[in-house]
Amino acid sequence: MKEILLQIGVPFATAFLGGFAGWFFKRKRFEIENRGLATTNHRQDITNIDAAVDTWRKVVDNLEEQIARLLEQRQRDSLQISELSREVLSLRNEVLCLQSKLEKQTGNLEKIARYERLLGENGIAR
Repeated sequence: MKEILLQIGVPFATAFLGGFAGWFFKRKRFEIENRGLATTNHRQDITNIDAAVDTWRKVVDNLEEQIARLLEQRQRDSLQISELSREVLSLRNEVLCLQSKLEKQTGNLEKIARYERLLGENGIAR
């Protein structure tokens, strides 16, 4: 039984002590490496944030330019709409005036046709 305990216990104890010694002496190194990685990650995060800010700044500048162009276009369109509205009103008034003249002329033509018919019926020459 002693032999079995020695055969199992000695390798187990050796492995345990080796693992403990490795952990004990390497934990400081791992801590330093992790601190270095954290610093590197922090620098990378700052670089990423700067890149994102630059990208957003470009997007905002581009949008401001587009808004300025659209506002200028809107103002030009508004002026054109005003001019066209005035022209439509002018043409509408002209159409109404021409319609009233046409109605008068149509009435006059009807009167002339009636008088000519009366003259023709009564044998009066023109």
